This record gives sequence, structure tokens and C-alpha cells, in this order.
Amino acid sequence: MNLTVKLFGELQELCENSSLQLQLPTPSSVGDLLLAVSERYPQLVKRTFRVAVDCNYVDKSFALQQHCEIALIPPVCGG
Repeated sequence: MNLTVKLFGELQELCENSSLQLQLPTPSSVGDLLLAVSERYPQLVKRTFRVAVDCNYVDKSFALQQHCEIALIPPVCGG
């Protein structure tokens, strides 16, 4: 399946892009996605971020669908 992964904050800067295009087999989980991202973008391996699918934070076991909206979101601080 073809997936678009939106990047936010420092992740955009590290990848020099606001989104990533990935091809994963069906079925795939968020864990599979994270493995593919780390292989293609090793600069993200030691970064902290959460994964959101369709505006909800999910864990590595979450099953991905072809047209879901995926985002990698780094910690946000401020006041």
C-alpha cells in the first residue's frame, strides 16, 4: 500500500520535507511503518515522536489502512 506520512516540527527539518511517501505491504502495522522510516531516514532513529493515525495517537500494533492520515509528531513544549 502507498502511504503518505506527514512530518511536523524538527522532523520536517531533519528530512528536509513536510511529508514522506512509503510503500508497505498489506497488511502492515505502525511498527512496520516505523521500521521502514528508520531504514530510509536514519536521522530519525534517535528522535522522540508520537505517531497519530486519523488524528488519534496509536501504538506500534495499530493496523494501517491504505487511505489513513499518518503523522509523526515530536514533543511540543511551551506555555
